[in-house]
Amino acid sequence: MKDRLFHPWAGIALLAALGACALPSTSAPTAPTPVPPMTPAAPPPVAPTDPQLVALVATARADAARRAGLPAEQFLLVSAEPVTWSDGSLGCPQPGMMYTQALAPGFRVHLRGAGRDWLYHASQRSQPVLCERGAQPGLPGNARY
Repeated sequence: MKDRLFHPWAGIALLAALGACALPSTSAPTAPTPVPPMTPAAPPPVAPTDPQLVALVATARADAARRAGLPAEQFLLVSAEPVTWSDGSLGCPQPGMMYTQALAPGFRVHLRGAGRDWLYHASQRSQPVLCERGAQPGLPGNARY
């Protein structure tokens, strides 16, 4: 009975020993091929179709171009979307100012150019205003309370 138990273990030990004694490869070692780092591709911005939003984007581009001293075409549209601002500051409160405390439907325009981002906020009845500090997020344009 002992002979039967010995043979399976002997076979396993023989396979392990043969696997460890494999012949070395005769080909020269090759360096691993470098893999470039993966960077997520940003989806291309969707051009707005709302005529009011199209006009706001054009006004924001013209303002950014004037401020930077560059052609308006050099400012890439990152996003343009309707939002609901939490108050009359349109998500860009200024120190010492008081604002209406009511929801304000409007728009957010994000441009990129001249080595920086340009964030413009507007209500449905105002021109876009460059929000340079303390920008606060607005709610999605379809948010209701």
